[in-house]
Amino acid sequence: MTIVHDQEKSRFALYDAAGVAVGELEYHREGDSLYADHTGVRPDYEGQGLAGRLLGALAAYAEREGLRIIPVCPYVTRAFEKYPERYSAVM
Repeated sequence: MTIVHDQEKSRFALYDAAGVAVGELEYHREGDSLYADHTGVRPDYEGQGLAGRLLGALAAYAEREGLRIIPVCPYVTRAFEKYPERYSAVM
């Protein structure tokens, strides 16, 4: 699995070994904040921690750039509530 950050489209996309998109995390930026709008993984890939990998990529990007993440989508909201220590640098 490979994660690609497409800044033009404001998203992180996850591709399988064949280059097929299997998930994405879309965001938009306002000032120093990244609003995590949508996280999705194809149903046949659910339960493998892929959404968490996408969120991890967004969090690493936000931390490198000195940005904070505002959770909008339910997945990111739940992840921030469940693992505040993991995301404290970008909350």
